[in-house]
Amino acid sequence: MTVPEKYKAAARRHTKMVASGTMDEMEKKLVGVELGSGLVPPHLLCPLTKKLFVDPVKTEYGTVYERQAIERHLREVRTDPLSGRPLSGVEIRGDRVMRRCVMEYRSRQIQDTSK
Repeated sequence: MTVPEKYKAAARRHTKMVASGTMDEMEKKLVGVELGSGLVPPHLLCPLTKKLFVDPVKTEYGTVYERQAIERHLREVRTDPLSGRPLSGVEIRGDRVMRRCVMEYRSRQIQDTSK
């Protein structure tokens, strides 16, 4: 910390090493499993992306999707992907229960690998 240039260079290296990966890469590193590999309970996976939820939303029909995935789908097709019923972006709401379930699952997985 006495030489600012060296400190900044070390901080950049550390940030690049620790914070530059995707969430999937970080999860694989911490948990040791590939998301979507069949080891994650299926109800915690988005039916569109087949990945663990990050920002789950529920439709008026009760189906839960990843927010970005369903919004992308709705820009092209105005129907629920699973049921085929009409759907607009107004009819989706954040799903706190699913978010909590995913966070608990991730916490358990990280705790199990740290033992």
